[in-house]
Amino acid sequence: MKNPIERIITTLLAGIIIFVMLLGSVLYLVNYANQIEQKKEIEYAAFKLNNLNEIYITHLKMVRENNFYRLNKDITSEKKYNIYRNRTIVLINSYKNDIKESKDSILFKSFYQLLNNRINDLDESLQKSKLQPFYSASTQENNASNKLVYSLETNHQLLIKYWDNKSIQASADFDDKKKTNDLLFLIWLIVSVVLTILYIITFRKNINSQLEKVITERTLAITQEKEKEFSSAFANASIGMGLVNTNGKWIRVNKSLCNLLGYSELELMSLTFQEITYPDDLDADLENVKKLLNKEIESYQMEKRYITKSGEIVWILLSGSLVWENQEPKHFIAQIQNINARKILEKQLAEEKYRLKQIIDGTDAGTWEWNVQTNQIIFNEKWAQMIGYTLKDLEPTTLSTWQQFAHPDDLIISSQKLEDYFEGRSNNYECVCRLKHKSGEWVWVLSHGKVMTKTKNSQPEWVFGSHIDITSIKKLEQELEFEKQKFSTIFNSTFQFIGFLETDGTLIEADQTAINFAGLKSQDVIGKKFWDCHWWQISPQTQDELKLAIAKAATGEMVNYEVAVWDERKNPVTILFNLKPLKNLKGEVISIIPEGTIIQELVNYRKNLESKNQELEGFASVAAHDLKEPLRMINQFMGKLSQKYQNQLDETAQKYIHFAVDGSKRMNNLINDLLAYAELGGAHKNSFTNVNLNEVFEETKKLNEAVLEEKNAVLIANNLPTIWGQKTAMKLLFQNLIGNGLKYQPLYGAKPEIEINLINEDNLGYTISFKDNGIGISKENQNKVFNLFARLQNKFEYAGTGMGLATCKKIVELHHGRIWVNSDLGEGATFMVFIPKQKV
Repeated sequence: MKNPIERIITTLLAGIIIFVMLLGSVLYLVNYANQIEQKKEIEYAAFKLNNLNEIYITHLKMVRENNFYRLNKDITSEKKYNIYRNRTIVLINSYKNDIKESKDSILFKSFYQLLNNRINDLDESLQKSKLQPFYSASTQENNASNKLVYSLETNHQLLIKYWDNKSIQASADFDDKKKTNDLLFLIWLIVSVVLTILYIITFRKNINSQLEKVITERTLAITQEKEKEFSSAFANASIGMGLVNTNGKWIRVNKSLCNLLGYSELELMSLTFQEITYPDDLDADLENVKKLLNKEIESYQMEKRYITKSGEIVWILLSGSLVWENQEPKHFIAQIQNINARKILEKQLAEEKYRLKQIIDGTDAGTWEWNVQTNQIIFNEKWAQMIGYTLKDLEPTTLSTWQQFAHPDDLIISSQKLEDYFEGRSNNYECVCRLKHKSGEWVWVLSHGKVMTKTKNSQPEWVFGSHIDITSIKKLEQELEFEKQKFSTIFNSTFQFIGFLETDGTLIEADQTAINFAGLKSQDVIGKKFWDCHWWQISPQTQDELKLAIAKAATGEMVNYEVAVWDERKNPVTILFNLKPLKNLKGEVISIIPEGTIIQELVNYRKNLESKNQELEGFASVAAHDLKEPLRMINQFMGKLSQKYQNQLDETAQKYIHFAVDGSKRMNNLINDLLAYAELGGAHKNSFTNVNLNEVFEETKKLNEAVLEEKNAVLIANNLPTIWGQKTAMKLLFQNLIGNGLKYQPLYGAKPEIEINLINEDNLGYTISFKDNGIGISKENQNKVFNLFARLQNKFEYAGTGMGLATCKKIVELHHGRIWVNSDLGEGATFMVFIPKQKV
């Protein structure tokens, strides 16, 4: 039997052991419960981050579809916009209803208001775009929108940062609780073992082995339970977790990590972390591993990129630590959080900030930020530069800085406009005012401003705005006003009829000459269709022709024609009428300028001339035929005289008869050339057709076969085109130019060579050369050869009337072309003929 003291000691030790066991269990369970709470906080922070990212991504999709609609007017974009808009509203309301923390509520309240403002802003721009197809936001609206986007992104990042910090803090607390629990368990275990040993010492030695067995089993059970709890937390963690050996090979991974990287568990465990790390991030990661192995750090955290199984690059936040066993590194613990969405948003935010900076720099605007309650005002450097100073020169800046440089008259206007804006009588603050430059001159600026924040009493607090230097614009306005007055004076003092039309034919302006001609007032015609105005009521046909002409001009075509219109008394008066399309920088027709010049007297003269011309043509034909008759008689009787009295006439008489016959022949040739020349003037446009110049050449060659054979001449042509022309005239052109090449050769031993070629073809027309190896033409005579009756050679050596090249010139001009000659005396001549492609 144990003595009472031993019994008391044994009982006391048993009680202490029981108390320590209970206390350790309670502390362990309490700390474990805290671990579970920290895990819930981690999961809740991840849930909040996902919600915020989903809200912002849906908002960005909404912005994208809004921009697509405004650019392309695509109804599908409008539908998608409304879907994303409604989704965004649902998400932010869901988030709002799930707020459990005051800090979250404070941050989200501002974000919620800004996002609603952004949605309203997008709705308004969409409606304006629908109502105004060519609507373009003003600089003020763009600035306001950019500031709203900036504020929205800033608040979003604050919320993201808040929940990121919550997640990191919860993870740190989880690790701390885990370490504390491990430490408590170790202490509890040690104390329990010590007390148990003491308890065992008081008992018989034969139960020592049983006590050790019980302790071992209990320790194993606790260890297994702890391992089970760790395995459960490891496998079900919302973030990726893995164990990596010291060679970098994965030895254990959870589902979240597998899902993130797209590998199965077996596939991932066959790889090392080096194989899936983006090459540019590997050195930094290995450096941290080296520091862990050297015990320079206990853990590290870094942002890096992994390459998924599909080849996609994903950003992660890696938390790494090292487990030691018996002073040897056992394995690394890696906690991996997907931050790809955040990195994308950060990139987008950086791009947006850069874009905003570029916009501000590109607009060359000065900016100001004014606290209405404190009169504190912040300017950027450009604002100071506008008036010849630096910001340092103006410090400290307050509202009085602005008042000091503003024109007194403009201060009154500006104050009134600010009051109207603050009182809600206007939607924004906009004012044109003057600031005094350091040089003493006044600088004109366009000032825009908008209330960005308000006090609790709904009073304006911070107002953001910009100043744009419009001094040059003001000068241009003054110059433009002067030019406008000058143009108006010229416009209304011309003797021509001038106006402006919309492309649909609506008359928007008419000069006083045209108005007075019809005995009208401006209000009688402005805003009406041009063909419905008084001038064109002369006939339906005239109106239809005008409609067709305006339709052509609206496509960019210049239109001109003669037409009869009504004057004040409805008398028909002929005008030369033009429609000139007016184009913008893109080449689009934006309006049409109609011009009219009264040519009634010219028309009357033309009719008289046409009548006289017909009479002259008839007279020339009759006169030519009448002249030919006596010439035939002279030839006939001179021939009979020579034949009958040949033996009775001396050499001098025979010579005189020869001169008379030769003169009559030359007179006959002259009359024929004059008739051909005169007939060219009567060539009507209806006689023009497609003329194959190869066929014209062949016909001309056959006509000259006898001469070609007699002179042993070479005549060739290469690839001649088909032109729009008068075939008879073209035959006469070829005949004269080929005939010149055959005629104007050296008097003895010459073998004529004539070559006709197409030497150039472009959009304008064809250039054809007629090259011969004749006697050539001197430089000083090359401009004379195309004149009527121009003869450069002795008529006894080279017969002719001097009409051939003049006829050629008239033929070419009839076709709206040009003829010229390149030659050196004694080295042949090349006649160049340009025939346009345009139908005459």
